[in-house]
Amino acid sequence: MTVSFICADIIDIPAEGLVCSGNINLNMSGGVNGELLSRGGYDLQRQLHGHLEVNDITFVNPGFVMEIGPGNFGFRCIVYSVAIDCWYESSIELVASTLRSALDIIESKGCASVSIPALATGYGRLKKEAFGRALHQVLHEKMRSFSQINVVEQSKTGLAEIRAGYEEAESVRRCEQIETGEAMHEIIDPKEVTIDLLKRVELQIHRE
Repeated sequence: MTVSFICADIIDIPAEGLVCSGNINLNMSGGVNGELLSRGGYDLQRQLHGHLEVNDITFVNPGFVMEIGPGNFGFRCIVYSVAIDCWYESSIELVASTLRSALDIIESKGCASVSIPALATGYGRLKKEAFGRALHQVLHEKMRSFSQINVVEQSKTGLAEIRAGYEEAESVRRCEQIETGEAMHEIIDPKEVTIDLLKRVELQIHRE
């Protein structure tokens, strides 16, 4: 599994699966969702509001995820993911839980690649470095079938902060494994990705 850190508009990055951040009111009001809406994603918004109407509710709980679309977008699976509360607060634990659920759905659809934005760091108040740590936690807790993970952020500064958090978490993991004598290949299969066994995770930055 290769993890690439990409500075770009996430909608323009080829991938089979897409995680998009959301809010408890299921509005596509900004970020990835706003971009989807501006490109003709009105059916996606209707699906989300339809969920509220069918269930006779006005909001969902933090951690809620829902597959939407994909409509005419070039993805096989899009998952709306609520990693904030009603005050736009979040935490590493909430982001990790939400991202885990979103990836489970996308993986169940047979997607080999997925693009992920920095959940809870736009309108949400989580720092991008903290998102990087949450991302690392989710990607290293079990083997997944994805061959490619794209972590996409439009700001070069923001991307650097995400990567810094990810690398910090990886350094901590390595130290803990050395101290405990734990095998270093329990998540990344050396038979499948030799270079990732050597580097743990291949980190790439693609700039516009």
